[in-house]
Amino acid sequence: MEQNRETWWVRPGQAGLEKIFQSSLRGQDGSRQVEVNAKGRELVVLREQLPRPGNNLILSLDINLQLKAEELFAGKEGAIIALDPRNGEVLFWASLPAYDPNLFAVGISSKRWREIINNPKDPLQNRAIQGQYPPGSVFKTVMALAALEEGIVTSDTHLTCYGFFRLSPRSRKIYDCWKWRGHGSINIHESLVHSCNVFYYQVGNKLGLENISKWAFNFRLGKPTGIELPNEKTGLVPTNAWKLKAVGERWYPGETISISIGQGFLSVTPLQLASVINTIANGGIIYRPKLVDRIISPQGDNIREYPKEVLSRINARPKSFKIVRQGLHGVVNERGTATRARIPGLGVSGKTGTAQVIRKRTLQEKKKKGEVPEKFKDHAWFVSFAPVEDPQIAMAILVEHGGQGGRACAPIAKQMIAEYFKRYNPERLLAAAEAAAAAAAIKKTTGAAKSAGVTSPGGD
Repeated sequence: MEQNRETWWVRPGQAGLEKIFQSSLRGQDGSRQVEVNAKGRELVVLREQLPRPGNNLILSLDINLQLKAEELFAGKEGAIIALDPRNGEVLFWASLPAYDPNLFAVGISSKRWREIINNPKDPLQNRAIQGQYPPGSVFKTVMALAALEEGIVTSDTHLTCYGFFRLSPRSRKIYDCWKWRGHGSINIHESLVHSCNVFYYQVGNKLGLENISKWAFNFRLGKPTGIELPNEKTGLVPTNAWKLKAVGERWYPGETISISIGQGFLSVTPLQLASVINTIANGGIIYRPKLVDRIISPQGDNIREYPKEVLSRINARPKSFKIVRQGLHGVVNERGTATRARIPGLGVSGKTGTAQVIRKRTLQEKKKKGEVPEKFKDHAWFVSFAPVEDPQIAMAILVEHGGQGGRACAPIAKQMIAEYFKRYNPERLLAAAEAAAAAAAIKKTTGAAKSAGVTSPGGD
C-alpha cells in the first residue's frame, strides 16, 4: 500500500508470483462519492463501494522445510530447490543472498535501493532460475543414460582410466582425471560412483556432439522449465550451428571432451538440474515445475486448480534408468563422492559436481602465487533423491565458489532429506534406522567389512 495525503492505493506486484498473479491477488479498491458544502464538510453519501479482498494463492511450498533450507544455506551464495518426483511440485526453494520485498511495499528510499543494486553479490538475481552455470560432473547422469541408450556401453562394458586422456596417440593435449593415478578398468556403475572423468571423455568422444546435444535437449536443457515465474533463463546446450553463429568458428573435437563432463560452453540453471534429477528419479517423466497448487476466494472456495502437467517423457529403456539410479545410489552409499549425504537405510542417491569458473591451468597458476580469490573458486553442485526404490523428493543444490559438491552441498542435502521424512513419512525414516541398526549388528558379530565412512574419498 502507498499513502498520498489521505488516499491509499495498492502497489502492484513487481516480481515473482505476485507479478504473475497480480490480477487474482489484487482485489478491488473501495470508493465513496460524497456531497460536501463550501467548507468541505460532508453532507451526504451519494454512492459507496466497499473494497473487496483479492484471492489467495495456495502454494506447494512447505513453510517449515523452507525455513530449514534458508537456515542451512545462511551465509552462502547459490540456490537449493526440491521437487516431488511424482508430480513436479516445488517443496522448498531458496536463492541466496536475497532481499526483503517488504522494502518496496511503501516505496524504497534511494539509499536502500543503491545498497541493493550496488551489492556485488547481486541479491536481485533469483539464482534458481536466472543463474547460469556449467553443470560439472552432474551432467554425467545425462551422459550415462545417453551412452546406454546409444549402445556405446552396457552395464558390463569396462573402460580404462590411466588418469589422463588423449584424443589421439599423437595429440599433445592431455585431459586429466581428478584422480591422477587413474581409476583403472571400470564400468558405468563405478564411473558414476567415483565420478571418473576419463570414462566420460571416452564416452563423449564416441557419442559425438550431435548425440550429446540430442540427449541434453531430451531432458529439456537449453529451454525454460516453464515454472510460473518471470524472467527464467534457458541455459545453453551448444551445437555446431550455434557456435558458427555465436562465435564464428566451427566446433572442435576437444570441445566435445569438455562438455562430456559438464564444462565448456554448456550451462544450466539450478532449477533445470533439479528437473533432470527429478526425471531420472521417476523413470523419465518431465513435469512442469509447479509452485501454485490452486487459487481460492477469500471465503475459501476454489477458483482454479493447477494439476500436475507432463511436458514430455524420455524415450529410454527402464533398464537404462535403473542402471543410472543404481550408480547414483552408489555415489552416496559405496564410498563414492557423496558419502556425507548418506542416511543409513533410507536409500539416498545423488551426484556431485564441481564446475570450473576459470581454466584449470589458470587456477593452478593462481594457487602457486598464493590464496585464490573467492570469485575464482569452483562452484559446488549436488543433486539427489530418496528413497532409491520409491523417490519422494528430488533436490538440486548449488553453492557458488563452494569447491567440491561432496563437501559443500551433500551435508545440506542429508539434513533436508531427513527433515522431509520427519514431516511426511516418519515411519519410513524409523524403518530405515532400524534396518541400518540391524545390519550394523550383523556386521559386528560376523566380522564383515566395515561400512562406508562419512568422509569423501575425493573427486567432485
